[in-house]
Amino acid sequence: MLSLIDVYRKIPLIICLIALMISGWLYLNKNVTKVVVIAITDNETKILTDHKAKISEKINFIRLWVSYYYNYDNLNLFKQLDEGVKYLSPRLWKDQEAVKFKKLLEMSKKHNISEKTLIKSIDYDEDKNLWLVSVLSEFTKNGHILKNEANISLRIIDVERSEEDKWGLQIDELNNSI
Repeated sequence: MLSLIDVYRKIPLIICLIALMISGWLYLNKNVTKVVVIAITDNETKILTDHKAKISEKINFIRLWVSYYYNYDNLNLFKQLDEGVKYLSPRLWKDQEAVKFKKLLEMSKKHNISEKTLIKSIDYDEDKNLWLVSVLSEFTKNGHILKNEANISLRIIDVERSEEDKWGLQIDELNNSI
């Protein structure tokens, strides 16, 4: 049986072991990095921690972008497209979309044009890392209406968030049948 003196002799050892365990735990937790994504919408701000929440944020991003890029008339064409262009990567803008933008602006000077697009569905192809957006588009030119079901495929990349870019997302590849 342990005497009281033996117990007192083991107290410093027990204290040292507890201190060592706490130090080890603090050291391990100090070096753990967490990725925190903050989603900001007109109605709320929330921290996104799981995969579904990040997917949801990208779906909201796509909805916003389509509302700018494929919904305009002669009065707001430049403003709408300019807002949509902000979410294109510099490479995509330079290599593909700048020419389309210029042609559309020239057409708007000669003709009364508008486009209204409604999203039917948004799907994600994880294997190809592509977003597939199915839309109903109504393009009007001088009163003549062309209705079209179309598909848009997008590759979205993550970029650094900033005050100007609250999403931290850019469209780096765009193909459409509109």
